[in-house]
Amino acid sequence: MTFPRNNILVVDDEFNIAQTLTWVLQEAGYTAAFALSGQAALEIASGIAVDLAIVDVTLPDVDGIKVAVEICHRLPKCKILLISGDSECAPLLEAAKKGGITFEVLPKPIPPSELLGKLESLLQPPAFGPQMIVPLRRVPPPI
Repeated sequence: MTFPRNNILVVDDEFNIAQTLTWVLQEAGYTAAFALSGQAALEIASGIAVDLAIVDVTLPDVDGIKVAVEICHRLPKCKILLISGDSECAPLLEAAKKGGITFEVLPKPIPPSELLGKLESLLQPPAFGPQMIVPLRRVPPPI
């Protein structure tokens, strides 16, 4: 059984990183687009169904964690993966956690194989086990 590939939004103010991550995702079969600012990301998230957003913590216009939180509010089913080249994002993550949202952060640069592995685990469809299979049959009426 095959599943449709997911829509992924890459948010990074560094053009080369945003473009490269988007290319890696597209080559892996995902539908991917990028935004170079927090505001642009929020506009895109308002217009299309994003299944996962990869958001840089440090953006020039809006804090990346605030962007991630806002995307979560707009698209409750959207998964978020934060990336950061800055090791000092702990206070920002703590503030999000107090708001009830916990994010995972991957350090930049991210090897493509590590990124794709993480995405596969985040976007994996629910497992279908024997307890989820309910046979459909017509029940005869009581006599």
